[in-house]
Amino acid sequence: MTAKKGVVCVKNEGYDLKYSAMLATNNYCNFLDEKKDYIPYFYLMTKEETCGAHCEWDFGDATGRYLDALILCSKITGSTSDIEQTIERLYKALKKMISPKDGLCYRPKGYDWVLHAANSFDQRSCILGFASYYKKHHNQETFLLVENLIRGLYKMGIEYDNYFFIPVTDYNDNLDKNIFKSKPFDIADYQADQCHYGGGVIIYPLMYWYHLTGSQSALELAGKISRFIVYHSKVYAKDGSFFILGNGVDSDGHFHSRVETSTGVLEYALVAKNKELQAFSKAVYDWATTQGTRYGMFPEGLGRKVIDDRPEEYPEVARHSEICSTTDMIELAILLGRCSSTDYFDHAEKYLNHLIASQLDDISWIKPPPVKEDNELCTYRDVASRYRGSYTGRTTVNDLTNFGVYDNMGCCSAAGGRGVFMLWDNAVSIIDADFLINMLLNCDNDLVYIQQKTENKITIHPKLPSKTLKIRIPQWLKGSMGKVCFTYEDGTVISDIAEIDGYFILSHYENQPITMSFPVLEVVEKQKFCGGEYQVVWARNRVVEVTPRGKYIPLYSRKV
Repeated sequence: MTAKKGVVCVKNEGYDLKYSAMLATNNYCNFLDEKKDYIPYFYLMTKEETCGAHCEWDFGDATGRYLDALILCSKITGSTSDIEQTIERLYKALKKMISPKDGLCYRPKGYDWVLHAANSFDQRSCILGFASYYKKHHNQETFLLVENLIRGLYKMGIEYDNYFFIPVTDYNDNLDKNIFKSKPFDIADYQADQCHYGGGVIIYPLMYWYHLTGSQSALELAGKISRFIVYHSKVYAKDGSFFILGNGVDSDGHFHSRVETSTGVLEYALVAKNKELQAFSKAVYDWATTQGTRYGMFPEGLGRKVIDDRPEEYPEVARHSEICSTTDMIELAILLGRCSSTDYFDHAEKYLNHLIASQLDDISWIKPPPVKEDNELCTYRDVASRYRGSYTGRTTVNDLTNFGVYDNMGCCSAAGGRGVFMLWDNAVSIIDADFLINMLLNCDNDLVYIQQKTENKITIHPKLPSKTLKIRIPQWLKGSMGKVCFTYEDGTVISDIAEIDGYFILSHYENQPITMSFPVLEVVEKQKFCGGEYQVVWARNRVVEVTPRGKYIPLYSRKV
């Protein structure tokens, strides 16, 4: 059904990462099809009749991503028997898709809505899921599965000179093998989008695998695809932009694949110590920020470059979000925060706004499903409660719906959980025995417990001893040294504080919880998106209100 006007979006008011992860695991554990090896359902349909629905992306892509996201979220929430059982089911389902012949992940035979083939994008999600499983278990079986898949990728691609690319979206034995003869890349006869299917999105999981295992095969292939993307693909302009160029390939300026590709390139560049590739990724990120909102709503695609910034110039794909894109921008901002400027951590923290806002908590507006038996494509059993916790795929700037329709995708549901984990995992760093608070998030991990007490007070409780506590000064607090107060639990004021290189430095603090008090001022800014103008009210790095309000399930609305 189409969402009714006046529905209020229930929000995770405290932006509690643990609560968000806990809510997400409900979706990851329950929105699965036990008749198909517990693979996920990709959609929650609400427009005509309420049901969960499959599509071809539920195999390698959604299954790999759900496995990845569930494992990562269970690190935040703690594991349960249900979670562990579901992890093993997803892992078993993903293994079943691997061909013993070439190591690639194949969509199965036997369905008229699925092409039996190794989809190139699926390989990316498959590696991601297996890598997180290996991170959890460090088992030899998973190691061999990923290493064999990496070798299999050469079968479906072309290696030329010092670069590698995949010329087809789907690989199977019915293809003319002359397609894969070594030859230089030529966009005129290219059949697959360079980032989405041509190999770009595979760089990041290859580097994830390299960091976990030291795999030289992963590092080598990541380098080859990075060189293809940056020097041959013609996807990105010199300023980092990636509008479509009209070259005839399946391209709509797809934001998710472009940003994830540049994140992978940066991961490779840092290992290879390649400054040119580092600069490329930074340029892509900096330009990408101009195409969304500062609070994390980024478009699914871009279309062509606009001329007059009129609303009618923007295609439909540019008018709504894709949560995959939000998570990509979180990951890239965090990486730039570590290697370029700590100011990028502010960006990542702000993007949490849209991640939390997009998560489905209140399901009271969803009408009950019809009384029907599940079939090959759809499930009707308790679908709203099973879907609760998903991160909505397509929202607009100020509304949970896509212009009135609750529009969602399994890829985004899984990506949201990964985004929450990345913020949770990177809120704090330990470098040379110094304890660095990167982001002031409601966060409880192995290193620190950060809790927002009131609107103007945050408690920080480091869990490990260190000689110095450093708290990165967010942009909204810069220049406020005299207005910030630190105290111990007993109320003792900590006076030995310095402000150096963008950090509050507590050199002789005792290893006990401290409370940070600060002024909170609301800041109003105008935000342009797709030719429209919105007023955004900020308090710290959180969005208080966006006006005009959404018409259906408004986001960022003050309580009245």
